[in-house]
Amino acid sequence: MKESIVIKNFGPIKEIEIKDIRPLTVFIGESGSGKSTIMKVVVLFRWIYKMLNIRSYLKHANISQSPFNFNFKSYLKNNGLTDFVKNNTEIIYQKGKTTSL
Repeated sequence: MKESIVIKNFGPIKEIEIKDIRPLTVFIGESGSGKSTIMKVVVLFRWIYKMLNIRSYLKHANISQSPFNFNFKSYLKNNGLTDFVKNNTEIIYQKGKTTSL
């Protein structure tokens, strides 16, 4: 399933688009250029994608209360990313036909 991401104005990243994230993706760059930040954002959105799929499955199985709780702000805080968010931050993640903004 094709996976892509666009990140704008997030931490050290001004703008990057990765059109095809593969199971083995290697980032090469100088220290502090945002390689780890990109991976943290990809991991976050993969997790959100999985939670959305699980919630959809539970809803279709008539299970009304999800056992999962997700707080975006606490995830950012726990991973040292709180200060990376700016007023004009934009992140678009796409996996298959699902897009998360």
